[in-house]
Amino acid sequence: MPELRVPWKRKRGLVTYTPDVPKLDFVSRFTILLGDPLTLGPGPQGERRVVPILGGTFAGPKLSGSIRPGGADWQIVAPNGLVTIDTRYTLDSLAGPIFTATTGVRVATPEVMARISLGEEVSPDEYYFRLVVKLESGIDSLWWVNNSIFIAKAERGKSQVAYDLFAVL
Repeated sequence: MPELRVPWKRKRGLVTYTPDVPKLDFVSRFTILLGDPLTLGPGPQGERRVVPILGGTFAGPKLSGSIRPGGADWQIVAPNGLVTIDTRYTLDSLAGPIFTATTGVRVATPEVMARISLGEEVSPDEYYFRLVVKLESGIDSLWWVNNSIFIAKAERGKSQVAYDLFAVL
């Protein structure tokens, strides 16, 4: 087995490590239309909500198409305001269907969360909303989505979520 090469450097008698930072490749911009949340009440981890996905679109240099209605976001809103995201939905890409699942978090001050809940336009710089996205397809030309790791930076609007999807290179 070959020996691992570690990029250690010696500088002024100190040994330092310089990580090889992954690059990101822009895949697509998603706009997802949402229905009214169904609140299931408080549970052991916080308030559980189900937010229906009504449809939407996505377009970019790697993937474009529409989002089928019928998916949902199964959220937990913790007492400290942290929203845990857990979605499942289907994409109709120009090349064929793609199963999609996201996990992530949205967190903001109580004031900003109240403004988002009221449907006000809130700058995405005022809160943190990030996703890990899993894509899966059986279409030959889309096989690459099964073998990639995706992340997204998201923003919440009154009745929609938008995010920029990136493949980690």
